[in-house]
Amino acid sequence: MALVESIDIPLGSPMPQFQLKDPYGKSYNSENIAGEKGLLVVFTCNHCPYAKAIWPRFVKLAKASKKRGINTVAINPNIHPDYPEDKPEMMIKKIEELNIDFPYLIDESQTVAKAFGAQCTPDIYLYDWK
Repeated sequence: MALVESIDIPLGSPMPQFQLKDPYGKSYNSENIAGEKGLLVVFTCNHCPYAKAIWPRFVKLAKASKKRGINTVAINPNIHPDYPEDKPEMMIKKIEELNIDFPYLIDESQTVAKAFGAQCTPDIYLYDWK
């Protein structure tokens, strides 16, 4: 059982804006990755057993969501020496291993995670553009 629970945000809350890089050094922002109908934002990592468990299903969900106009972004807020599995090189390995076709971004300062209210991994947010 997780020691920290996710924070519920009110429905209709605006999505925090962000700009982050992937482990290859490419920069993304919340506007250029948004889908026509929405954006699925998942705070995840490589070392957490809960995050590890959902990765395969999460990749399938992202592919299905894209067909519906909803893009996906994964954000890793756990870049820290205590978590060697979350180093950028290991993120690249995860991208290749699971054939991830959406951005997997680095939030080294955890600024974006804090803006969203993410408390643990995985924490999942869905924004639509209604």
